[in-house]
Amino acid sequence: MKGKRGRAFLIFVFALLFGLLLQSQMGVSGGQKLYVSAKTLDYYNTNLETERRETEALKLQVEAARAKLDELEATLAESGESYDAYVADLQSQIAYASELAGQTDLRGPGVKIVIDDSTGEATTWDVNDLLVHDQDLLTIVNDLKTAGAEAISINGQRLVGSSAISCSGYTVRINGVVYATPFVILAIGDSARMAETMLGPTGYGTLLTEVYGLQFRLSVENEIVIPAYRGSRYCPHLTVVKEGTEL
Repeated sequence: MKGKRGRAFLIFVFALLFGLLLQSQMGVSGGQKLYVSAKTLDYYNTNLETERRETEALKLQVEAARAKLDELEATLAESGESYDAYVADLQSQIAYASELAGQTDLRGPGVKIVIDDSTGEATTWDVNDLLVHDQDLLTIVNDLKTAGAEAISINGQRLVGSSAISCSGYTVRINGVVYATPFVILAIGDSARMAETMLGPTGYGTLLTEVYGLQFRLSVENEIVIPAYRGSRYCPHLTVVKEGTEL
């Protein structure tokens, strides 16, 4: 009997200790006790630490912004320029930079070019000579730029510094989008100069029509609307060089 009582007593003590341990790991939520594991506590602690660091970073950004604002206000006070005039000047610079970067829709006089494959049959020429290729579009774009084109689009794709025109089978890829003929090229600028460059005796438009038989039509327009560039501007390898840095 003594042995059985001893075992019973040990079981009782073990159960009591287990209950106390379980109770220490309990939390209260909405009047109900919920078990909270050590892993969950670590997770919450990590999140709290992350939020604390982000809060500190935001505070530093606010302080930097306030310091920059104080600096601008001091500069304005020294120059005597009003705040409204300073903001208007900044907005004007931003608008001009956006135009140059292709970020805004533009309108103005210029030319409209429609180029398509030849409707003739290949005789002495290779059949590829009767088709519009990426190099044809590139040549036209370059000639338009030489003639002073200020903005150019092909089939609605605004051409910017990062634009690419490449062959993709019987189609052409422009800004990553595939297009088939016909190609509609819009260019804002000196329409008379651009038309002369394209249709003059040595113009590329003249070469395409008279030598290769491609369809090439150019019209002078009083107003052309060229859309903004809608593609990605992600440039992971670029770093802005700060003023005063030795190159």
